[in-house]
Amino acid sequence: MNRLKISRLQFVVVSSLSLTVLLSLSYIADLHLEQEQLQEAVNELRGVHEENRDMADQLVRFGEQLTRLQRHNEALEELLFRRAQTYLIVTEGLSFSGGDMLPSRSGLEGARQFFSAVEMPVQSRSGLMPDDFEYVWQIYGAHDLYGTGAALIKAEERYQINALVLAAIIVHESSWGQSSIARYRNNLAGLGAYDGSAGYSAMSFDTKEDCIYYLAALLSRDYVNPAGRHYHGPHLVGIGRAYASDPQWAYKVAGNMRLIVESAVTNPDTLVAYALKSFN
Repeated sequence: MNRLKISRLQFVVVSSLSLTVLLSLSYIADLHLEQEQLQEAVNELRGVHEENRDMADQLVRFGEQLTRLQRHNEALEELLFRRAQTYLIVTEGLSFSGGDMLPSRSGLEGARQFFSAVEMPVQSRSGLMPDDFEYVWQIYGAHDLYGTGAALIKAEERYQINALVLAAIIVHESSWGQSSIARYRNNLAGLGAYDGSAGYSAMSFDTKEDCIYYLAALLSRDYVNPAGRHYHGPHLVGIGRAYASDPQWAYKVAGNMRLIVESAVTNPDTLVAYALKSFN
């Protein structure tokens, strides 16, 4: 009888344990399933996060590209404005507002003032490019001036002396690069070439580019600077009073300015229409 009771008790215990194990196994299986589902959700969220981060990075890059494009576009508009302004002053003259300097695209208010080529402040931007000068040299067969376009623009940027003014001076002083001191001394601007002694008094330069930089620095320091020793006004008329003995020097240089800009600008009608629209 006791054995029967023990057997029944063992059966109950074993059955209970088996049921507990089965329930535990089922619970563990459910936990594994939930864990897998949770992991899938985590992976999906991680993927969404990575995708969003990539999109955010792309948006940042697009924003930077847009900013660069906007700045480039503004620079091109400014260049075109200056190109039109230079063309109109040199070829016809035009009324502009402002004080001593030419106005910016955003500074057109104020009294009107008239500039001609000989009166144009030389501390202004030309709106020309290196290729413009190289194109003109090619048209006029100025072989000895080939390759100087980049130096003219760099001198304008570095010393704030209009590249067209510099180009017109070297054309005048070197006879389009053909003078002896230009060919043998790289002196394109007649620097130090005093009347009657140019053959031995003229300065020498290692390269034609060096001469252009020297000329721009000289004009900036001594001729258009109110504190400069040769200052008589920030224009060709003022420069010519001390730079050359020829009283017509400023007008001859201005004539070369017109010749160069009319050759370089191949779409004057479009340019003038743009300029008039901008100024008015």
